[in-house]
Amino acid sequence: MPFVVVINDRDERPQFDDDEIRVALDLDSRVPLMRVDARSKNLVMNSLIELIKYAAVDVAGCLVGSTPLVEHGGQE
Repeated sequence: MPFVVVINDRDERPQFDDDEIRVALDLDSRVPLMRVDARSKNLVMNSLIELIKYAAVDVAGCLVGSTPLVEHGGQE
């Protein structure tokens, strides 16, 4: 399941750098890591948009809505 990591970064100087967080959470380098001030509605909204963009990429790396690699059965 695709996910992003959003860090509530209220201070101007982060307590941990991105590499430390990736190691602590055992995150792959491809997992997006974003810092936001959770008090900002726009920054939180942008984080959700990034999650949707990231989730829109399927396992094969094709964008949702493009020609599927395998046709799925079912009624249209």
